[in-house]
Amino acid sequence: MKYFTIKYRNFLFILITFNFSLFTFHCSAQHWVPDTNKKFSFDAPTSQFLAGTGNKLYVAKDTLYISGNFGTIGNIRAYCIARYSNGRWDSLRGGIYGVVNAMQYVNGYLYVGGFFQYAIQQGAYLPTPYYPPNMIDFMNIIRVPHTTGTAKWDGNQWYSIDTTVDCAYSCIYDLLYFNNKFYFAGSNLFGMAWGMISFDGTTWGDKCITSGFTTLHTYHQDLLAGDASWGLFFRYLGNTQFDSVPYGGIYGGPYCMLTDTINDFLYLAGYFWWVYRPKPIESHWIAMYDGYEWHSMGTNNFHPILDMKIYRGYLYAGGGSYVLEDSITRINNIARWDWDNFHWFPLDSGVTGGMGGVGSMEIFHDTLFVTGGFTIAGGDSAIGLARWYAPPDTCCAFLRPMIHTLNLQDTFYLSQGQVAVQFFNNNAYAESWQWDFGDGTEDVTNTYKDPLHTYTHAGVYQVNVAVTHKMLDDTTRTCTKTATKRIVVLQSSEMEAYNEESLHFIIYPNPTTGDFTVECTLPANKTGLIKTYNSYGSYLREFPLETGCNHIVIPAGQWFTNVILCGLYIDGKQVLVKKVVKSK
Repeated sequence: MKYFTIKYRNFLFILITFNFSLFTFHCSAQHWVPDTNKKFSFDAPTSQFLAGTGNKLYVAKDTLYISGNFGTIGNIRAYCIARYSNGRWDSLRGGIYGVVNAMQYVNGYLYVGGFFQYAIQQGAYLPTPYYPPNMIDFMNIIRVPHTTGTAKWDGNQWYSIDTTVDCAYSCIYDLLYFNNKFYFAGSNLFGMAWGMISFDGTTWGDKCITSGFTTLHTYHQDLLAGDASWGLFFRYLGNTQFDSVPYGGIYGGPYCMLTDTINDFLYLAGYFWWVYRPKPIESHWIAMYDGYEWHSMGTNNFHPILDMKIYRGYLYAGGGSYVLEDSITRINNIARWDWDNFHWFPLDSGVTGGMGGVGSMEIFHDTLFVTGGFTIAGGDSAIGLARWYAPPDTCCAFLRPMIHTLNLQDTFYLSQGQVAVQFFNNNAYAESWQWDFGDGTEDVTNTYKDPLHTYTHAGVYQVNVAVTHKMLDDTTRTCTKTATKRIVVLQSSEMEAYNEESLHFIIYPNPTTGDFTVECTLPANKTGLIKTYNSYGSYLREFPLETGCNHIVIPAGQWFTNVILCGLYIDGKQVLVKKVVKSK
């Protein structure tokens, strides 16, 4: 039995590994890329100093950026941050005195946030923060004022993002550019907020007071914030208000979040075993949300997962675990998830040695770059940085089409001899969609991504959509997959009496620039709800109706979505659905 430790930001994990048999998965085309010339390597460990480690990878404008605790990379002197472009490494002037946790490239600037004291405009080579203070040469150092915790780089110089404020040394865990603002997640944020704050280039806003967030993400025009140690997973509503159970919530919080843009899947990895609070679903440490419902990824995963990436259409996850929960399958800190096999596969012998673990991953030039505290990748020397190559997906494994309806409803009722059913597909970037609604009818909606189809007869219908998508690595070729959903249409004398006129169902203004009003008359002895959904069909909020006249203001001005689907439900049955367009 062996003990390993890995420090990720301010979390310390103790890993215990056992010498069990190795789960075999071999594909000769997939491999760790050897670094024979040490071009992709940090400071080598010596008897006096620790090896360099990586903390964050980021790609922008055909340039790979890397941060961590290092003084050299590829034999180029670069202090705690470097860039790789045109086949060579370069420093970013004098670098950063500390560790960068997050990067975003916006309008010609690379914005960075993290645990650092200042950006260095120029100066002598400095050892990493691992080295003793008396080894640091401060001669000729020019520090950039007001760059504690945040700074921006224009390709040649460092600047402060705001010359009037400074952050605490260890305040920024993550940053994200969303709706023309920078959002910062952390603890004591510039002495103005705790948890999250925004900056539009001039003014600081959204000064939240919550427990500290460590990760930010956007999904379906929602701004999500989370933290595993505090067990937080929130959706930001604006005006410093949060929804604490977005998408039904999870029992814990994430270390990281990722969207598979091809399939519109949201992955959460963190400290939890269950998701969806209304009807808990067991899924250890990681789970997937498809925009409508949660999907378990089983109970044989690994923890902690500190970063995720979609590479060649597959989900890759890295962190600080040498085995899966079965204590048998050895992954050595990094693995690939396969939905068809519902299992994690190791990347050869993974990454090992050093302080252990994977902190960040990024895709650059069709290769998965991996950084962390390891010293070995696939059995070869790889000090803090390694590269994994997999061939292009030729089997269409990346494409996973689905069919959804509003409220996940599968039973509908005829009213006035017809019922309109709104269908949704999850593949926004497909080349084409071909729907078969199961009733033998065809119209222009058969080729829409999200068609609204009207049924005129009761029956059981098998609905299919054939989705054709370009191959990820060869856009001259396409592949097609089909999704299926069964729906039931029933005759109901009660529902036949419901229509817009009999229920006095009115929505105004439509279009709207903010909030809108719904008026409806609910019959006696009935329960009614107005349910709202975004343009993807994902649930936003519901509003109960009272018997008699109802006048409800829908707070659409708080939502980032530009289209709201407004559904009327009586006794749990969908009666009407109307689209509201919100313009800026």
